[in-house]
Amino acid sequence: MTIRNVPGTYATISAAVAASAVGDTIVVAASYATNESVVVTVNNLTFDVAPSLAGISLTAGAGVTTITLSGSASVPIQGNNAANTLNGGSGTDNLYGNGGNDVLRGNDGNDLLVGGAGNDQIEGGAGFDTVMYDGATTGIVVNLLTGKGTDGQTGSDTLSGVEGVNATRFADTVTLTNTSGWVTARAGNDKITGGTGDDNIIGGSGTDTIDGGAGTDSVSYYDDGYDSAGVSKQGVNVNLQTGKATDNWGNADTLTAVENITGSVRADTIIGNGSNNAFTGDQGDDTLKGGDGNDWLFGGAGNDTIDGGAGWDSTTYQGSTSGVLVNLTTGVASDGLGSTDTLVGIESVDGTVYVDSLTGDNNGNNLFGDSGDDTLSALGGNDTLNGGNGKDTLSGGDGDDWSIGGAGNDAIDGGAGIDTAAYGSAAGAVTVNLVTGTASDGQGGTDSLTAIENVFGSTFADTLTGNAGNNALTGDQGNDTLKGGDGGDWLEGGAGNDQIDGGAGWDSATYHNATAGVVANLQTGTAADGVGGTDTLIGIESLNGSAFADILVGSSGANALAGGAGPANQQEADHPAGDQPAHDPEQLIELRRV
Repeated sequence: MTIRNVPGTYATISAAVAASAVGDTIVVAASYATNESVVVTVNNLTFDVAPSLAGISLTAGAGVTTITLSGSASVPIQGNNAANTLNGGSGTDNLYGNGGNDVLRGNDGNDLLVGGAGNDQIEGGAGFDTVMYDGATTGIVVNLLTGKGTDGQTGSDTLSGVEGVNATRFADTVTLTNTSGWVTARAGNDKITGGTGDDNIIGGSGTDTIDGGAGTDSVSYYDDGYDSAGVSKQGVNVNLQTGKATDNWGNADTLTAVENITGSVRADTIIGNGSNNAFTGDQGDDTLKGGDGNDWLFGGAGNDTIDGGAGWDSTTYQGSTSGVLVNLTTGVASDGLGSTDTLVGIESVDGTVYVDSLTGDNNGNNLFGDSGDDTLSALGGNDTLNGGNGKDTLSGGDGDDWSIGGAGNDAIDGGAGIDTAAYGSAAGAVTVNLVTGTASDGQGGTDSLTAIENVFGSTFADTLTGNAGNNALTGDQGNDTLKGGDGGDWLEGGAGNDQIDGGAGWDSATYHNATAGVVANLQTGTAADGVGGTDTLIGIESLNGSAFADILVGSSGANALAGGAGPANQQEADHPAGDQPAHDPEQLIELRRV
């Protein structure tokens, strides 16, 4: 075997092929910046092409049966009408057997494998691999579970390691494996059966029968323009309650065990069932009705009617070309694409990367601004507000709210209720002071805080300072400093060597999230936190242990010790002389979209 280098010893790949003997390897370096279609005239050559190169293709010449790729470059290989063995590399390979009883091996990468005519052996290997039959003259029958398939050209294929099928313009029958798969069937009256994975299915034109099987399965009615029935001329009407659908061409489909639908570029009507559905209207004046379940509804362009129905339902305006104005109280939204949507039964809204104004209603809402200088206004209910990047204004209104300013100089007003400012996604340590109402957000910004009772820190070394009210301060990871100040405070350092100072009032240190038993002693003011750290305790009257075997020791004053659910917890304390905090911090410190 000889290694032949291009460029260098040989000016072109074709020149290296011409000089090669059976079994040689041709190495094509990144410096070879030439597009070249190579006819391979020597058998059993290996091509090691630099992954940065594109525009190179290989075709088997007369008498050549075996071609092999090495490396991760994407190089298409065309076989001839003989029995070829085409071996892909670790990249995204396109292998075409053409005529003959071929062996196609995709190996690693997401490969496209086209056996053509003949009894072919198709091995996808690792990655998401697709077999294509678009050259067939009749419908195919492909079962990826059994690994058998007819190719629509009188041949029978053996299939392994294949997840996706590009079927024909005739009546096809396709059965997927129990991993997540993909079918594009296009024209014909097709029967498509999914497995236990999360499958994506395009039936195309024709009267199709689609059974998603177990998993979360999606059917798309997007017309890519390649269906042999021609360009579609109408929107789709899909009802997952009845399992009936009219496709873009007016044909009737039957849908079973399908959860998600993507509509067309025209006016669609899509109705959900009791499952958690995800609907994409795309373009057109669409009507999306989620029904029961927790649904995700995306209208896209057009004057859409979006009705979440029962459950916790979300709509998104990601992908809009300008900022949106959404008001869940009035049920009206300008979609950032020039149209106006009607919103009913929606609890959660995702904005855009532009300047958005999102207003909730009197129920609990999730409002996410994403990038841009956003204004998020909740009303009643326990809300989650996430400004994302930008100089955001967050108003919690009534209820116990969870506010995430994100990067930027944010103004966060909790409003009425017991409200939390959360910094769990910060890129660095945060310093939060509820007395001054300021916070450095760990991402270069400074936030102003109003009517905030609780703080959730970052995974770094934070300094969190409470005010005269009853505060719940959570350090999360890092060597944190927590200062409760006045009031009855609930302090959780989390992982790390934390300094926990309750200040005045009846204050509690909690270890309920520890992964092992804790040893805490209020006499010595130290605690082994159950996650590998040692905390310093000052001004703490109450200890809450873990779900493991804890040792909790009180001080000479009045204490309350709660060992949690662990076996044989040891507790030594006097009875408390004062009241504990009025709030329930274990409910308040609930991670909601940090």
